[in-house]
Amino acid sequence: MALLRASKSAPALGSTLNLADDRTFARNIFTYPCLDKFACAVEVLVDEFGPIPGPILDLWDERLIPLKSNGRILNVKHAMRALSDRLDLRAPDIILTLMLLETAMRSDHAILKPYSVIPLLVSCVTIALKFQLDAIVNIGDIFDAIEDLLDNLDFENFKYMERELLVLIDWKVPTCPKNYRNYATLLYTL
Repeated sequence: MALLRASKSAPALGSTLNLADDRTFARNIFTYPCLDKFACAVEVLVDEFGPIPGPILDLWDERLIPLKSNGRILNVKHAMRALSDRLDLRAPDIILTLMLLETAMRSDHAILKPYSVIPLLVSCVTIALKFQLDAIVNIGDIFDAIEDLLDNLDFENFKYMERELLVLIDWKVPTCPKNYRNYATLLYTL
């Protein structure tokens, strides 16, 4: 299925796919506060786990391949808002993104660095969205929606980043309802 490219003049990916009826969560009223709390949680994780030494995948190392937006370095909050707007992320997508990030960190504590957080988030968001909307969206659709947001991101690297994250989490997307509820409660009550 060909999608319109999401940009300032085109609708978000979710809007292009007419997900409004399928995804009943309110859009930015709940999503933006959730994103702010998500960003705070990720920044705390980076502060705690960032100093742990160890190698990371070159594509996740922004010192080697910076994923800037129009030449500007993004922080977690701005990156997640941009991804949320372009991909029409809802609260379940954001919660699953955080669960994926934690699962990856449990597999390898050294991956989360100040210079790897944005590429990791892009990988986590991609997997979360594909998991939530598997029959509707594919990796090409997601790439088309965000490719102009991030400098130095090409399709082959984008696919490789996703695959490497799946390998890191042993191809197991976390689906425990109790953990999901805990994350949802955390993001809405912080």
